[in-house]
Amino acid sequence: VCSSDLDDFLHDLFVLLLPWICGSAFAATRFFLLSNYGTKNFLAHNIFFITLGIGLGGVIKTILTHPGAPFLDHSILSLLKKVKVSPITSYAVRIRGKILGRGDAGQIFSEDMVIQDDSGMIFLDYQHGFSNWFFALFRMEKFMHEDVIVYGWYRRAPVPYIEVKKIEANGEITRSYSFYYQIFFWLLFPILAFLILP
Repeated sequence: VCSSDLDDFLHDLFVLLLPWICGSAFAATRFFLLSNYGTKNFLAHNIFFITLGIGLGGVIKTILTHPGAPFLDHSILSLLKKVKVSPITSYAVRIRGKILGRGDAGQIFSEDMVIQDDSGMIFLDYQHGFSNWFFALFRMEKFMHEDVIVYGWYRRAPVPYIEVKKIEANGEITRSYSFYYQIFFWLLFPILAFLILP
């Protein structure tokens, strides 16, 4: 394994574990700061700070795995040639092509799609938050066999795919709020701990 590959692996591993690294760091720091507290407060405060660290680490992880603008134009073939890509390391891309159909043919509850341009085809991972089934059943048909512009993040896991940020079709823009749902999920940990703990 060359040094560059090892560096990439360690980077991805660090980002992947970031919520638990931050949770451990917050817990260790708070352990010493609250060492003179009673047992009840000691446990409650440490649990809260563990969840606070996990939440903060999760937010940072989500931001790092979703690089911002600019979303650069690519062909599908040019994306498939990129080797330094993973579920953690991604590229912000813009693809123009035609939607061929569902990613899982015949599965009516699948919100994933396949897009094709002149150079090839690739899966689109379109997460519509808590209403994936509703989107798959009632809204996906408007994209079928249409020319679209897709903004998103190119990844491999291990199959190459694009996590969709938004799709432009027939002058309309349909957005995915997966990024914001992930942020909300991580912030939910310390919020629930704050509300529940004494």
